[in-house]
Amino acid sequence: MSALIHPTRKIDLELSDEEVAARIGEEYRMAVSEMTNEIENAAAMLLAKNDLLFDRMAEEITVYDTPDDPYNSYDEMCDDIHDNNTMGVFSGGSTAPYMGSTRTTAQAATVVHRAVHDYYGHYMHGVDFSLEGEFSKWHHMKKYYAEPVHQLTFTDVVGQLAFAMQLDGGFNNPDFEQKAMLAPQHWIDWCYDYVEIVGADLPMQL
Repeated sequence: MSALIHPTRKIDLELSDEEVAARIGEEYRMAVSEMTNEIENAAAMLLAKNDLLFDRMAEEITVYDTPDDPYNSYDEMCDDIHDNNTMGVFSGGSTAPYMGSTRTTAQAATVVHRAVHDYYGHYMHGVDFSLEGEFSKWHHMKKYYAEPVHQLTFTDVVGQLAFAMQLDGGFNNPDFEQKAMLAPQHWIDWCYDYVEIVGADLPMQL
């Protein structure tokens, strides 16, 4: 059975989180970004579900966007949600090629995407912004999206972070690039084999 659905494989060699990130990050760097029909279809499913999740979230907390990073840490974000019932979302930075046909549309879709994944992924499941946390977030949030979306969001969640971890300054490095690509299965297998899944396994909220 595929590790994308339910990991069962046993392996002998052990890799650290840093070594997994280095492998994925290097392959991400070398990969070609290309908007294929498969990616366009997966993106349409992703954005449609994001809109539904965002509307549900907006009934529970106040979400605001800001051009500056609203938090210095995962704990700060959680405290804001818990104490104030508010959550800030970074509206700056780059956007993925599949987020929209115009800069305005892409930026709005990116804010919604970040909000949904921060709230339903990181906050609800109790996972931070480390590689372990991002992989766990992806694993827990698969249930919200149709299977064709899973490899696209893995690239967005784990692939981008792994690449940023190899760059001086991380996401702020001018060489950082968001790419339109579906994560190869062996990236997903590496994480299931070597990276611990943490956080609460909760039922869908929508």
